[in-house]
Amino acid sequence: MGIALQLYSSDVAAALDWYQRAFNFREINRKVNDDGDLDRVDLAWNDAVVSIADGGPGYVGPRGHVHQLQHLSVEKVDSHHERARHAGAQILTEPFGHPNGDRSYVVADLDGHRWAVTQPAGTGHGEGEAIAPVVPGHVDADPDRQLQALTDALTPFAIRAAVALGLADHIASGTVGLAGLAEAAGADPHALRRLLQFLACRGVFVESSPEAYGLTPTARLLTRDHPSGWWQWLDAEGIAGRLEATYPRLTESIRTAGPAYVSVHGLPFWSDLAADPERTRAFDRLMAEVPRSTDGVAQGYDWSGVRRVVDVGGGTGAVLAEILLAHPHLFAAPWWTRPEPRHRHDSIWPTRA
Repeated sequence: MGIALQLYSSDVAAALDWYQRAFNFREINRKVNDDGDLDRVDLAWNDAVVSIADGGPGYVGPRGHVHQLQHLSVEKVDSHHERARHAGAQILTEPFGHPNGDRSYVVADLDGHRWAVTQPAGTGHGEGEAIAPVVPGHVDADPDRQLQALTDALTPFAIRAAVALGLADHIASGTVGLAGLAEAAGADPHALRRLLQFLACRGVFVESSPEAYGLTPTARLLTRDHPSGWWQWLDAEGIAGRLEATYPRLTESIRTAGPAYVSVHGLPFWSDLAADPERTRAFDRLMAEVPRSTDGVAQGYDWSGVRRVVDVGGGTGAVLAEILLAHPHLFAAPWWTRPEPRHRHDSIWPTRA
C-alpha cells in the first residue's frame, strides 16, 4: 500500500518525453485511447510511481496558479539540475542550500506543474563528494556555490520578517488563507503573497492550494510554542533583530574599532536595554536559551588546572552554573556589564563566589 501521484497533461506523449529527458523517469506502463494516442503513462522513480494522464479537451495546466508542489528526492541535485536545464526545463529557482544542509532547486514541467527537487543533507553531490554545512576553514569544491550560500542576504531577512509577522503561528492556529493571514499579521495581502511564495520556494512554507499555505517541518520551528525557541533569535522586531540591525555597520566598526549599536539606535547597548523594561526582559529570555547552544561546555574542556572562572557579561549565569555544578573545585567570578539580571542562576554563588 502507498500513495501514487497523478498529474494531468495537455499532451501525454510530450510529457513522457520531457520526464524521461529531464528527470530520467522510467516508463513502466501505458494506456492508449481508441485513436491510438497515449491516454496515460506510469513512470517510476526508485520506489515511487508518477502517472501522467490526459487532461481532456481545453486542459491548460496550472500555469500561473500553483495548486501544489511535488517533491522529488535525489542523490545529486546539481547533476539533476544540469540534466533538466539541458533538456530545456523551466528552472524557477536555481539550486540553493537549506539551513539543515539540504540542497534544492525548483522546476516546472511542460504543463506548469512545479517540482522541488531536493538532495538531503549528507548525500553526495559529486563523485566522491558529500554535502556538508559551511564551517570555518571549509573549502567547497564549487567556490561559486559556496559564495552563493555565504552571501544570500534576502532569505535570512525573509524568514525574520515571517517570524515578526507571526506567520507560522497563524497558520498553526488554522489561519491558512492569504486574506486571513494578511489580516492577522497586519500586512498588505499582495506583499505578503510574494513573501510566502518566496519562502515556499525555499521549503519554509508550502502553498497547499492557490493562496492557501501550510507548515513544513522547518516552519514549525518558527512557532512560539516550539521548544527550540528559534523564534526569539529570528524575530526581526525583537531584541535579536535589534542587535542584527547593527550588522550592516560592520565595515564602520572594523574601521573605527567602535560599536555600531550607538550609531544605529542612539544609545549604548546596556543603556538601550535599561531604557525599556520589556526589552530587558526579552534579552534575559534570550540569554536563558544560550545554555542549549553551549550544552556540554562543562565536559568539553579540561578544567583541572583552573581555579576561578570569570564569565564576562554573564547573562543569567546559566552557563557558569553548569560549569560550577560539574566541577566542585571551581569558584565563580561573574562580571556583569550591566545591573545583575533578575533571574540569575545564583543558588550556588554564596559558597562558590
